[in-house]
Amino acid sequence: LIRDYFGEKISLYFAWLGLYTTWLIPASFVGVLVFLFGFIYLANNRPAQDVCTIGRNITMCPLCDV
Repeated sequence: LIRDYFGEKISLYFAWLGLYTTWLIPASFVGVLVFLFGFIYLANNRPAQDVCTIGRNITMCPLCDV
């Protein structure tokens, strides 16, 4: 349908975009799991809490195996 209106190049673009979006879904689930693991690990790691909660500010807190 898109190929009939816009041609081959545009239809291939939309096909690629659909495939790319489909492959990003599993990656997003992995990202959420890694984020939750880090959040739970930070809540249970006392040295990391001491470093990261200075002044109750946890905006950018790198965890370097503390």
